[in-house]
Amino acid sequence: MNCLSGIDLNIFNKVRMYLQVATLSDIMTADGKEIDAPKLHGREDTTCPNPSKSAYIWPNVPKPQTTEIALWKDTICKMFAVTTNNRRLQGAAERKWDDRSRLHAQWNHQDSNDTIYQRKGAGWTMWRCMNTTGRTRRASQKYTRGPTTLTLPTNVRPSTIEINSPNTVILQTRGHYLQMTNHQQQQTNSLRWTLPEVHTTQQMERQYAEDIRN
Repeated sequence: MNCLSGIDLNIFNKVRMYLQVATLSDIMTADGKEIDAPKLHGREDTTCPNPSKSAYIWPNVPKPQTTEIALWKDTICKMFAVTTNNRRLQGAAERKWDDRSRLHAQWNHQDSNDTIYQRKGAGWTMWRCMNTTGRTRRASQKYTRGPTTLTLPTNVRPSTIEINSPNTVILQTRGHYLQMTNHQQQQTNSLRWTLPEVHTTQQMERQYAEDIRN
């Protein structure tokens, strides 16, 4: 769907590079269900996995003007049929992250120790769950800033958080990583969602070819 051309396309790409995003998954919540609010509104806050942010070297782009951010937001809404009040994408396809994105995701959560790991340079800032009384679901729990570590556990999940204060965040949603096969790794080098391989019989492949010819 071509929504932009000329100077408008240049403006759109300026905002995209300012936000340091390369794929649709970079602007999505960790569960892949909706557009991340800060990304939609062109804010610099990184609250979703956004693995491209640390995977690539980005140019220094000045903060976009209000009109430029408005063009970005309106274009995203038009492209994916969402609104600022309903950012959920249509369709029910399951979206899982390429496991190679794990070391580049900005936020990960580990179940076993209930800790959030935030990407910081070559290491990780650990956010520990606060021992609050009367808490209900995990998505409403607050986490407080802790020490840093150079090692990210393997059994983590990509996460989206809400910044509550400079020293506390709230866990919003979590996704899943998918270990790719060698064949899938050869097909893509992108740090994004991946889909399971589809296996067919030779008879089905011949039928597909016949249907295409007809």
